[in-house]
Amino acid sequence: ETPDIEPPYWFVNEGIVEKDGSLTYSASASSACLIDAWEKASQQARFGFSRYYSPNVESIQENLLYRDFERERRLIALETVYKLRNIDFRRAHINAYFGENIIRYTVYLEMGVSGF
Repeated sequence: ETPDIEPPYWFVNEGIVEKDGSLTYSASASSACLIDAWEKASQQARFGFSRYYSPNVESIQENLLYRDFERERRLIALETVYKLRNIDFRRAHINAYFGENIIRYTVYLEMGVSGF
């Protein structure tokens, strides 16, 4: 049985928040391996930022004529990467639980992008 482990006070829920010219994304992940939990949480945040920016990039392209679909996909990917190059870690919290002869880690991350 896993105990009820409380997240940190700043972790309200998973997702993106836009405030004062800054974007933040809170994510969490659990694993028996701390490195895997950290990687999963940070990947979830990066994908969340990508989903946020992708519609904006695609809407710019709707006004342009493209004959090569692959060229369009590459442009979207490059523009998204360009906008996400300034991601930083704002906060992190790690909970560890030992039970049933295994340790389990839950990582809570807050990542941000300023001046979007």
